[in-house]
Amino acid sequence: MNKKSYESHDIFEADDWIGDALDIQNKLGGITNPYRGNKRKMISDLARVFKEHDIDLTGGKALDLFAGSSFVSYFMKKQGAAVWSNDLLAFSYLGAVSLVESDRNYTSEEQIHDIIWNDAANAGTFMRDKYAGKRFTEEEAERLDVARHNLLKEYEGCLPEGKTGLADLIDCFSDHKLAFRNFGKLSEVSDSVIDDAHNFGQEVITILHYVMQKCDLGGRLNNGQVVAEVNHRLKRQKMSFNRISPYNMAFDNGLISVSTNLDAMDLLNLLKINPVDFDVVYIDPPYGGGQSDYANMYQIFEDFLGFDDKHSDKNKKRFTKSKTYKESFNELLTALPGCKWVFSYNDSSWASVEDIKTHIESFNRQVFLHEVDYKYQYRSKEKSSGTEYIIVALPKETNS
Repeated sequence: MNKKSYESHDIFEADDWIGDALDIQNKLGGITNPYRGNKRKMISDLARVFKEHDIDLTGGKALDLFAGSSFVSYFMKKQGAAVWSNDLLAFSYLGAVSLVESDRNYTSEEQIHDIIWNDAANAGTFMRDKYAGKRFTEEEAERLDVARHNLLKEYEGCLPEGKTGLADLIDCFSDHKLAFRNFGKLSEVSDSVIDDAHNFGQEVITILHYVMQKCDLGGRLNNGQVVAEVNHRLKRQKMSFNRISPYNMAFDNGLISVSTNLDAMDLLNLLKINPVDFDVVYIDPPYGGGQSDYANMYQIFEDFLGFDDKHSDKNKKRFTKSKTYKESFNELLTALPGCKWVFSYNDSSWASVEDIKTHIESFNRQVFLHEVDYKYQYRSKEKSSGTEYIIVALPKETNS
């Protein structure tokens, strides 16, 4: 069996490529957010595995199909690839816009302050009606309503005729036709809509990451949500919405990376019609089970963005129910491009890692299994060890 085990933070010889990955991992570790991006802890492990299997990203094209935090997308862009970063959740899509698609830092602390504090009499009461007294105080929910209004007002000129909401704005910004047109080209390619999308993405994700950071109490789930109940959280802190600093981590690697807000299968079907010569596809799907119901866990942020009923139940639940997971996984494997595949799973996934490996092998793939020792903390318990797996699946004719 092709299995190797790595210690997550050991420096691997003196290889500059691995050293760069460790630098990226350390930089991403500076984002103080309790839920977003546990894959950042595995960046150096991914780099080792990529290196072993000759997955050279310099000047190449990579697809991150379930981008989540987009930290793996960020790593692949840092390694010189044009990255296509995709996620069903609008919250995750805007994270990719901010960190990966953007080639420079647009927003500032002053801009964020204005969005939250420039009051409007007609801001609406959506967040107050739905979450005041449950997840936020009345005053906190009002700030979020004002922010929703001011964000829409700032970018209303980007909306197509007849469209009025934040979800409509995000649909416009995440237009897959723009993505296909621009992906992988030199950074001189420009579009005013894309610039607006990058600015918008950085503003929104700065605000929502602040909310998550301040409203977490250390548990993985809180009645299905990643945001604590307000009465519990207020014993520790209240949100001030003052001096919120943007990440300012965007950069230009000379190629255009793109982000889309699509169901994974919808994107793969589009890629059948408009093929892209990817060098690698990274696949980090929900692992199966209740803690994989990300649409429910991040519902507050989808509501903020106007996506409360935007996604179909089929798309949201595709990789959460054990009974239908294998069927969805087969559909996914059948639709993947013919390049190198890299999967992430762990020891509590929908099937044993050996069964997952065997299943991927049935798709005419040579499969290599890499173990990564992993530390995590669940709720208030002591830190525990788990095993994450990086699964590399190469076309049979590839012997690396």
